[in-house]
Amino acid sequence: MARNRARRRRWFVSAEGFRELRLSCLLSQRACADFLGVAVRSVRNWDRGRARVPWPVVRLLRILRNGELLGDAWAGW
Repeated sequence: MARNRARRRRWFVSAEGFRELRLSCLLSQRACADFLGVAVRSVRNWDRGRARVPWPVVRLLRILRNGELLGDAWAGW
């Protein structure tokens, strides 16, 4: 009997890809950690490829890079 398995989207952001994205946002490891609300150790682990980068982190950095989080619309958020 075949099992119905949910299809999962498989994606992967390499350590180099994350580092390039972080630097394109002009963020140091500490600034990135502060922006994302995570520990600096998490950012270091993502930079070194020791841990998988969560998809929401990638999406948020992409939004920041494109300038959608800048401006008065986000003041006080």
